[in-house]
Amino acid sequence: MIADVQAAAAEAWFAHYPVGLYVLDTQLRIVSADLATQIMGGVPTERVLGRRLTDVYSFSSPSFSSPGQIEAMLREVLDSGVPAPERDMVRLRLRDGPGRACWARVSAFRLEDQHGAVLGVAAVLADAGELETRRARLRLFSELWAQVGRTLDVVGTCQDVADALVPGVADLAVVELVDSVVRGEDPPLAPLGREVPLRRAAFRSSGEPLVQAHPAGELRTLPFPSPYAQALTDLKPRVVDLGPDTPWLSADPARAEAIRASGARALITVPLALRGAVLGLLCLYRTEQVDELEVDSLVRLAAVIALSVDRARLYTREHTVAAAVQRQLLPARPCSHTGVGGEIGTTAAPPPDGATSSL
Repeated sequence: MIADVQAAAAEAWFAHYPVGLYVLDTQLRIVSADLATQIMGGVPTERVLGRRLTDVYSFSSPSFSSPGQIEAMLREVLDSGVPAPERDMVRLRLRDGPGRACWARVSAFRLEDQHGAVLGVAAVLADAGELETRRARLRLFSELWAQVGRTLDVVGTCQDVADALVPGVADLAVVELVDSVVRGEDPPLAPLGREVPLRRAAFRSSGEPLVQAHPAGELRTLPFPSPYAQALTDLKPRVVDLGPDTPWLSADPARAEAIRASGARALITVPLALRGAVLGLLCLYRTEQVDELEVDSLVRLAAVIALSVDRARLYTREHTVAAAVQRQLLPARPCSHTGVGGEIGTTAAPPPDGATSSL
């Protein structure tokens, strides 16, 4: 009777609290997921039995940068018997098909029978909740501000931004720059004309395989009308819900197909501008909703990104000018050096009659 009550209490607690309990065998394969119904809206048990936890979810955070680290943590708990306490929050996403992501804390402990024989490991994924999720993102933004601008290469700066934002802030990030900025020239003033091309400078996706509408380095104008063009007209960010019937996506079928395949439900477009001049555009795609606090943080981050890109642009221009001046200062043709030991720019005298020349 007591055992039945305890089992019912445990089941009720897990059913009403956003946490998932997975039981793994000694090979770290899932043998039970009956108490994992609340995490990320629930995953059907038949889809996960016999699979590893890292086959079901993708984990991303500074603590777990690869699936192997999760596996190593679980194996250490299995071998040592020492429980692994809750780690820093990680971002979870189901690997099978598109879906929302959530922030959670991961912990694990070993399972033994009454005689001490090792049965496996219990892995607990606890949903961090809305408040903790916001706090985690704010901490992440603080770290991003410190990372941006470590290079003086324009494209390299943009790629650093995309790499830093995915997967902690977005599922997919794209940075596009006005082509003249990439070459080191002055950026145009807002509003950006329809005829001004942008070059895709950076791309990063958390999904596998990568879903990309246009390859890095491609030069193209923005579709009109669209949130991308609007953001570069009034220099204000846009948060847009994405769906199969989004009308402006028809102007860019390749981008529409990539968005559909990624499962993105929200788009954030943030202009990269400095003193009224347009440098480019930051586009973030999310499988979950966006709150105002995040948008405010992204606007402040975009200001830092714009300064870093402009500094790299100025370096590119100075380097280009210096290289051009250096080429102009070089002699039109090399001096003649036909004689060894002769004067530079002179020709060695011929040997006397009857003498031979040797090296």
